[in-house]
Amino acid sequence: MKVLLAILIPAACTSFSTIIVSAPTHRPHFLSSSSSSSSSSSSFLHSHKLDIEKNEAGPFLSFTMGSSDDKKYINLFGAYTGFITIITALPYLAGLFISDLLTTTVLRDTMVPFYDPAMSTFDTVGKVWCKLWLTLNFLLPEVVDPHNVQELIAQKAASGKDTDSCLFVANHSSWLDIVLLCKVLPLNFKFIAKRELTSAPIIGYQLTGGKHILIDREDRRSQLKTFKEGISWLKSGVSLMAFPEGQRSVDGRLLPFKAGAMAMAIKTKVPIIPITLCNAHAVMPADCLFPLQPGIGKLKIVFHEPISCEGGEVEEKDLSARVRERIVSGLSDEQLPNVEGEDNSNNSGEVGR
Repeated sequence: MKVLLAILIPAACTSFSTIIVSAPTHRPHFLSSSSSSSSSSSSFLHSHKLDIEKNEAGPFLSFTMGSSDDKKYINLFGAYTGFITIITALPYLAGLFISDLLTTTVLRDTMVPFYDPAMSTFDTVGKVWCKLWLTLNFLLPEVVDPHNVQELIAQKAASGKDTDSCLFVANHSSWLDIVLLCKVLPLNFKFIAKRELTSAPIIGYQLTGGKHILIDREDRRSQLKTFKEGISWLKSGVSLMAFPEGQRSVDGRLLPFKAGAMAMAIKTKVPIIPITLCNAHAVMPADCLFPLQPGIGKLKIVFHEPISCEGGEVEEKDLSARVRERIVSGLSDEQLPNVEGEDNSNNSGEVGR
């Protein structure tokens, strides 16, 4: 119990001690009347047409997080999802703590054969919370799976073979992406995430306790360590989930891919499963503290046909182009990548989030 309180209290302080609530002094970027997708004030309501009008989105409160430049917004639906988050956070964290205690301390020390070095039980607690949270907040996505990829994933999970791992690759435009993927991927997998996320309440505990891969893209040694960790997980039968853009796209448009993730698949000869995430950026924009609107009928996840890395010499550049082509094929017009040379200044500089 002391350890649990030691986690809860700093998390609460980190979350709320620097927040100032006020009426918005300027309109959130997603309520701007501008229709230019290349502008830093890209219009959420005009561009995405997701059944919500300007007079239906408000009223808003603005939250200043730490500095005056970091503003977050919340409307009535966001307040509801915030309430759901708070009342489910304590049992979620308790579940993580108990799982961590049993699988890494009690079972390890007593040599019980159910010791779980991959922390799959620990991660399952997080997946259960994600499913509950999405359900209670009316955020369940439509799943499009013409190639029965989910069935294939389930078969791999049931086989228990070390060779049955894969690399999931998806576009990234919202915090919701992480929760949505935990909902639809039944296989035990590890996220490749930016190291800064370890300071986030509860999420940081999930990432570190679950032994997910943490990367600092500014540190060359960290990138090499990440590559080695990824290879190790894939060879041991644990799949990886990567966002090859390396950051969130604020306006939802697909960004250029960074090198690295595809090389892991080439090295281990595991298949790559491209996934398209649709409209998450519109349901939960980058400057909203919680989702702005329900996601039912708006959020969509498309599973594409797996790409094999076996047989012959495979070039990372060619493989990346094939993966990108399939992800693009599932995007709506509003999320298609900008034409070459167009301004990308509205994209977040956050890496791996």
